[in-house]
Amino acid sequence: MTASDLSRELTRPRESAQPDRDRLLEELRDVLSTFDGVQYGRGGAGDDTSLDGALSSALAAANRLKSEHTWPRTLLRRPGAEETPLESEA
Repeated sequence: MTASDLSRELTRPRESAQPDRDRLLEELRDVLSTFDGVQYGRGGAGDDTSLDGALSSALAAANRLKSEHTWPRTLLRRPGAEETPLESEA
C-alpha cells in the first residue's frame, strides 16, 4: 500500500459518502508520504518532529481501525442485528 494507492482510493466514486473512512485514508496517505520522503528523499534524515507526528498519527489510525473491527462492533453491525430482540430468542 502506497500513498498513491490511498489517493486513488479516495478519488474512486462510491454510492454513499463515508467521511470517517476518507479522513482515515487521508491521514494514512499523509503518513506514508512523510515516511517515503524521509526514506527516498535526497534531503537526508528528515525532520524528527514531522517523523514523530507521522508515527503518532499512524498509531492512532491503527487503533481506530482495530477498534472498528473488533468482534463486538462487527456483531452489532451485522444485518438484522437490531431487528431481533433478545427476548424473542429465549
